[in-house]
Amino acid sequence: MAMIVLSPLLMMGTSFGCNVPLGQYRRCHTERFSWQWFVAVHGSVPALIVVRRVLGLGRAYIPLSIGAAVAGQWLGGEVGCGGSGGKPQSFAKVITHYTQQWQK
Repeated sequence: MAMIVLSPLLMMGTSFGCNVPLGQYRRCHTERFSWQWFVAVHGSVPALIVVRRVLGLGRAYIPLSIGAAVAGQWLGGEVGCGGSGGKPQSFAKVITHYTQQWQK
């Protein structure tokens, strides 16, 4: 029973975790739609396919993996170079900034 819950969470955590540094690289070091940008966006896909198969998860879990990957790319881009002048921000500053915007 525990594996039914833990497997998707492990897959989503892996997807998110792999994409945070890729999001930082994409935002800080690539031009949009260049081949480096393409690699930064899609570089985690082979590893995530392997993780999904090892955990025995079917195709129904692919949207969860994609959602976690998009969230990781976004957070990596915001934390990596999201500040003024491209300076790195802390995770806490990013979360505080967006929380204050949602409360307005």
